[in-house]
Amino acid sequence: MNKWILIAGGAVIVVIVVIIGAIAWLSQDTREETVEVSRGDIDVTIESVGTVSMRDSVQLVSPATTEVDVVPVIPGDEVQEGDVLMQLNRQPFDEAIEAAREILEQAETNLSLLNQADQPVTAEEIAERVAAQQQVEDAEEALSEAESMRARSLVLAPFDGTVIHVSVTEGDPVGEGSELVQFAELDEFELNANIDEVDLPLISVGADARIVLEAFPDREIESEIHSIARRAETVGGTTVFPATIRFDGIEDLLILPGMNAEVEITAEVRRDVLLLPEGSFQTVGRRTFVDVLVDGKIEEREIRTGIRSGGMVEIADGLEEGDEVVLP
Repeated sequence: MNKWILIAGGAVIVVIVVIIGAIAWLSQDTREETVEVSRGDIDVTIESVGTVSMRDSVQLVSPATTEVDVVPVIPGDEVQEGDVLMQLNRQPFDEAIEAAREILEQAETNLSLLNQADQPVTAEEIAERVAAQQQVEDAEEALSEAESMRARSLVLAPFDGTVIHVSVTEGDPVGEGSELVQFAELDEFELNANIDEVDLPLISVGADARIVLEAFPDREIESEIHSIARRAETVGGTTVFPATIRFDGIEDLLILPGMNAEVEITAEVRRDVLLLPEGSFQTVGRRTFVDVLVDGKIEEREIRTGIRSGGMVEIADGLEEGDEVVLP
């Protein structure tokens, strides 16, 4: 008898435990997870890559066909305006001057002989003297140009700067227009980056840009868009518009042309706008809806969104600051 009493008592206890658990489960907090509409700033950023170049790079070339006599500089040398960067062989320049002098002497002799003759009477005689005078003037100009060319056989630094590249060595033959030395100021740079045509309407000249050089990944350089090309290019099958970003050198960073960089451009900024996190609303076709908790009840509202960035979305219409939106 006592055995049955014990069994019955145990069964009652189990039932009680089950009931208590059910009550606890039914009474647990079933409130919906919500997020509050807040105010803040939001901006759209566009990422690109680019290559550093010199803002005022100068490529000095040979003024004539000759050869290189002396190269007193190497890449990396810092020089002052007027310093010698290269000496070209003067012989071709001297020969050009000598030839120009001979032509001038001949023209002057011819004009002198005409002037010693009787005064010109016919139109033909007048024309002959005018032509002789013109030949003298042309010869004088040619001699002046030859002397100027000889002066250019001494290649000088056009301004204070740094030797970037030397294209020749002593004894090398060079033709007229051949590259000799690349020279630039190493404190003024440009970054050339491509903007996808889809992003172009969002970007304008003067937009903020942040540059991170691959050589210095822990340093960020603040700059802005200086110019955007008005003609498209095709890169890898994508239509892009080249943009130029200018920035100054930094004292403790050795920035050199050709360095690769990543750039982040602030395309559009909204200040003091209503914001919600991505994923807190639902889109059906072209319409967007949220569930708002109002006095403990869920109310569906249609909203209009704006720009999106960094996981946040601008709420242009349909909500107010402080509204509690139920997460889907």
